[in-house]
Order: sequence, then C-alpha cells, then structure tokens
Amino acid sequence: MRVPLSFLVSALSLCGPSGCASSALQAEPAPPSPAPHSEPTPPPPNSGLGVARPPLTVGSAAPRSDISHWLQGQEPDFADSSKTWIVLFWSPAVTPARDSLPRLAKVAQRNRDKGVEVVAIACEPLDVVAPLLETPRFKDRVDIVIGCDPDRSAWNDWMKPSWQTSVPTCFIVHQGNIAWIGDPREAGAVVEAVQSGRWSREGRRAMHEERAAVLQRSAAFAERTQIAIDRREWDTLLDICREMSADKNPSIAREGRLLVISALQQAGRTEDSFAAADTILRHSTDWDTCAELATTLVSKLFEKPDLQRATMAALKAISLSKQREGLAYAALADVQLRSGQVTAARATLDRALAIIDPWDEEALRARIDALNGSLPPPIEGLPPAPPGP
Repeated sequence: MRVPLSFLVSALSLCGPSGCASSALQAEPAPPSPAPHSEPTPPPPNSGLGVARPPLTVGSAAPRSDISHWLQGQEPDFADSSKTWIVLFWSPAVTPARDSLPRLAKVAQRNRDKGVEVVAIACEPLDVVAPLLETPRFKDRVDIVIGCDPDRSAWNDWMKPSWQTSVPTCFIVHQGNIAWIGDPREAGAVVEAVQSGRWSREGRRAMHEERAAVLQRSAAFAERTQIAIDRREWDTLLDICREMSADKNPSIAREGRLLVISALQQAGRTEDSFAAADTILRHSTDWDTCAELATTLVSKLFEKPDLQRATMAALKAISLSKQREGLAYAALADVQLRSGQVTAARATLDRALAIIDPWDEEALRARIDALNGSLPPPIEGLPPAPPGP
C-alpha cells in the first residue's frame, strides 16, 4: 500500500506522482442491487438458517467458458494450479471498466514471475473492443489476455451465478477455486495476500490492522514534519527523515529518502543534498521514485537546481517505465519548464496526456497551469533539458 504524504507538497513545494491509498477490502460478495447489463438469478428466500449465498462464490471452482474471440494471449486454463488468475469483466462503454485494464496490467507486471495472469472479458463484439486497444492509452501498455464474449456465455457462467450485475467486476482464482470477488481497484492488494498465503479470515484481519497502523504512523510523521518545518528546525527534520527512511513500510521509507534532499537543501547543505539525490538515482529501480526525484530537484527550494541531474532522473523514470507512464513524462516536463523550454514541455505534456492513466490526470494540473501562465523563470548558466522522447 502506498501512503501519499501530502504535507510534503504543501509545506516544501514537492510535487510528485504518488498513488493513493485504497479503500477497504471486500472479503465476500453480498447479493447486489439490480443494475443494467444483466438479469441476475433471483436469490432463494431466506430459510431462517442464515443469509442466502450465491451459487458461485468464494470457494467455488472456477467456471470454464467458451469465449468467441481472444484478441490478446491464449485461452486460459483456470484449473492450472501453478497460476493465480485475475478475471476481469469489463466493457469499452464503461469508463471505470476501461480504466481497470491498465491498472490490472500493472498488477500483472509486478507479479508475473509469481504466476499471476490477468484475463479481461468483454461481452461486446470484436469490432467494438478491438479499436479501443489500438489507442495510445492502451496499445503496447495492456499486455494481458483479452477476450470478447458477445453471446454472454461467460457472463452467464461467472457473473449471474455470483449475483454480480455491473462492470467492472473482478474474480481472483487461486489453485482452481475462486478466492475473492470484488472491485478491481483492490485486486492488487488481494492477489499479493493470496499469493503469500495471508488471504484467510485471520489474514484479512491482520491486513486491515497493518493498514491502519501504517496510516497512523504516516499521520504521526506528517504532524512531526510540519512542526519541524514551521519552526525551521532542519536538524530535527533530518532526524525525522532518517526515521522515515528506516520504516518497514516501503512507501513511508521512500518518502523519507526523498524528503532528505529538501531538508538538506533548506539546511544550507546543498552538496550533501545533491549527494543524497545521486544515491537515490544510482540505486533506484522503480520509475516513480526517479520521477519524484526529478520533480524534487527542480522545485522552488533550489534557487540554482542542477538540471542535468534532474534530466537524468526524468529520463531514467521514462526508461524504467518502458515509456508507458504519463507521470514519468510529466517529470521531464517539469525539468523543461524550469529551464524555460516551453515548447518542449508542451510536447512532453501532450505525450503524457495521451498515455496517462485516468486516475492520475489530476497530477498534471500543476504542470498544465504552469504552461498556461505562471511559468518559472529559466535558470541561467545551466544546461537545458533535452527535448522529450
């Protein structure tokens, strides 16, 4: 789980592409309310022995369906116990369903070496689904299995008997059985818990407790950091940064390492600040850390930022993301704006907007606002950023 520390942005003018915390996990589906898209089998009357359960639910064997067309990948074998399957029912006509494709593609990329595969099934004809996959937002970025099921046979095998009535809906299949049914936004956390063997009643409780503890520590760090900034106690802020960097939660640790750069800059230790940035740049293997580093290095905290370092960080972010992440290009646009290259920044932001995931579009507003009026002055005597890829 990623824990965005928004106080960094407001207090130290750090603008980075952090994700957002997810909502509570769903353990088992309840009988849903009616919605368009299907005519679900009505649940049997309550016998008085407990709440009625759908015919297909957690613990049921995964159905096998005859899919008309496979646009990408091969027909999956859900009985293959060596794999964990994320089965998504989606529609090109439903925005949240479309948005689920790149989201789950990222989950697959992170966990493919553990046997995780995503299968996306749309109940529309081939000529409706295929054009969407050729657009910049999806082409070469959604490397998952995609099938078309216009006769809705898969819907009748999966969705109806589980009392699911709308898209997007996700099923996780582990060792041939359904382990979870719910919102695809939660699938990443759930599949990792399933893979690690923590997806049990006790494991789910432990996950919620762990998430609450992380949020509590994050809030405590935010309060302490804000006090240190308000008092301009930079040595105290550096101590907090080191404590954050040692936190067992990767998101908090990452934010602590990035905050060290700004804290050192505010303390007047510019060379130490750049050395810390070099360490992060040299060892980082994830694109979003490099993108945030680039944005940090051209923030207003740096009167004379090193645009060469910032450019290297932004280009490494683009490379690590395999040119698939809009926010990696946005970080390069930050560097170009700081160096006064408005035309190059505009072209880079156009590229970012073409491929950015919808839930990240808000993160581009600051860049677009800067383009439309409040551009920072160019830095004299420093090398300009190269044009966008």
